[in-house]
Amino acid sequence: NAFAVQAGLAIERARLSDDRDRALRELTGLLGATAAMQGSQPLSEILQKILEGAVNGLQLERAILFLHDSAHGILRGEQEVTRASGQGGSGSALVAGLEIPIGDPDELLSAAVLGRRPFATLEGGGESQLRVHPALSALLGSGEFVAAPLLARDRVAGLLLVGGFHEPRPIRERMHLLMAYGAQAGLALERALRHKGLLRA
Repeated sequence: NAFAVQAGLAIERARLSDDRDRALRELTGLLGATAAMQGSQPLSEILQKILEGAVNGLQLERAILFLHDSAHGILRGEQEVTRASGQGGSGSALVAGLEIPIGDPDELLSAAVLGRRPFATLEGGGESQLRVHPALSALLGSGEFVAAPLLARDRVAGLLLVGGFHEPRPIRERMHLLMAYGAQAGLALERALRHKGLLRA
């Protein structure tokens, strides 16, 4: 009947509006991260902008950046941004001093570093069936997490871990979007490392 048709049209208009708003939010976050890299800000401020872009653009509860210490085989917590405060920073309380060993292929962060690609774990079991390291789950609790490596030239320079998704979407889509932010952070780290002479020219 006419009412059902009108209701269907209203639902479709709302869906298209939501999709448009979501796409705009995601693009705004990526553009903000890109703009930060064009200036001469310190690395910590650039990474902060990238984390903020991920939290706001992907509607996340939290984004955490780890640096990869390949000599000692660990990931070291460096910066975080939470949705509640929209703030964080280098050595913030949650991640300060947090070290996660790399090596267990069944652990989420290790899998992302060793596989050099994003992995996810879902509460109650997901497609990848990966565990979260006990030290990390003690701080973050349970839930869905996605980890993406930060690639700088031929090495994994760090890792971006996000969780607390506020919007339902396919896990593959989340991985692709996170990799866009991870690519920005990896490029920022590569530039900083090259500047310090830690990467070969």
